[in-house]
Amino acid sequence: MSKILSLILIFCFLSMTLSHTFQYDEKMAKNLLVFSLLAYCKPENISINNCGEPCQRNPQSLVDYLNMNSNATHTSGTIGYSADHDAIVNTFRGTISTDLTNWMYNLDSLKAPLAECTVWNCKVHQGFQIILITQKINKLSTSKS
Repeated sequence: MSKILSLILIFCFLSMTLSHTFQYDEKMAKNLLVFSLLAYCKPENISINNCGEPCQRNPQSLVDYLNMNSNATHTSGTIGYSADHDAIVNTFRGTISTDLTNWMYNLDSLKAPLAECTVWNCKVHQGFQIILITQKINKLSTSKS
């Protein structure tokens, strides 16, 4: 009986502790949702701040943004700085339902260590990790030429 009571007390303590460490912010959640739409925006529309709601929520547009595309993985995304939110925005387009290559990387769902994470033992979706590495290689080869 005392073990059960102890477990209940530990569970209650952890629940209270964890619930106070994260405060849901509806405005921030809506901004994050809209930022995810940037990955579907044409690059030329981002530069002229003409991509619908994502641009309306970013009147100053993204600063120093980079569009990332990979022919090898059939992925695309955008990274840039939002002065309106004082935040770095990084988005990737979702899977194209008719694209077998997209699905292949989506189904590669084993956990892989994230090299950039040196503080914890971070792991990410292996397919995402491959896409991220491919984007970095593309960026490096583009910046060298």
